[in-house]
Amino acid sequence: RTPDVLCVKSNLLACFISKKILSFLMKKYIITLFLLANILQLSSCSGSSSTSSDEDGEIDRNALIESYTTHFKDLVFDNENVANGIRPYKQKKDVKVFLHSSVSAEDKAIIDVFFTEINAFIPTDILAFSYVQSLEESTISIINGGVALVKEVYGKDISPPEGRFGAAQPEDFDGECQRKKSQIWYRDVNGLGSELTGKYRVILLKHEILHALGLHHFDRSTQSIMKPYINQISSSSMTEKDKMALTLLYYNGPFGEVAANLDCQFYELQNNEEQIIVNIVTNYLNSIL
Repeated sequence: RTPDVLCVKSNLLACFISKKILSFLMKKYIITLFLLANILQLSSCSGSSSTSSDEDGEIDRNALIESYTTHFKDLVFDNENVANGIRPYKQKKDVKVFLHSSVSAEDKAIIDVFFTEINAFIPTDILAFSYVQSLEESTISIINGGVALVKEVYGKDISPPEGRFGAAQPEDFDGECQRKKSQIWYRDVNGLGSELTGKYRVILLKHEILHALGLHHFDRSTQSIMKPYINQISSSSMTEKDKMALTLLYYNGPFGEVAANLDCQFYELQNNEEQIIVNIVTNYLNSIL
């Protein structure tokens, strides 16, 4: 019996030793594979993929230009509504804003912050905002109220869709593409009984101000603060493409002769100057990338 017992014990010992050796070897093997994988990854980043990354970069850049160009055309030229006579427009450099007494201090604070945000990427020597005390002095006026107040202040009847919280409407034009006045109205509760609160209040005020400044709706799958329905807008911030469209609408900078002479030339772009738009957008991207 003794030899049998010794045999079992010796087998257990051998098994224990084998497991230890195997575990050690496995750890060394895993560590080796991990190091080898990292070495291969580093070499692929710094070596053989340099050519393909250039090719991928070119493809991505072309896609980026196409995406930004589409965004710009939709927001500035409103491609879907050209047949209805909607045309590009912008405010004069000095935007004079009248806030009706119906606009709360909290809403004015939202508007103040938004003007500051705009001037962070379009300087005040190109687009400057100031408040005036009368409707007559203003180039943009803003009221908070329903149909009755709009009629009282603006002298016009409106019949907004029940779900609408607000709108920006042109009064008239001064020259070919500069608005003389834009009127913004919004209401706290729409015709369906929904309240305008939280981030959606911020979104609506920014959205209507951008309409008054010259941006149209952007009804595509990618994000924009200019989507036509408020529940489609997930963020109260302008996207980089939104900023690009507003910049190119106003900026008399290094974006080509057409952008620098917007007032007299931009209408020509709608039908037969597609490449000029692409060039302007490409120049813009070159300046920020």
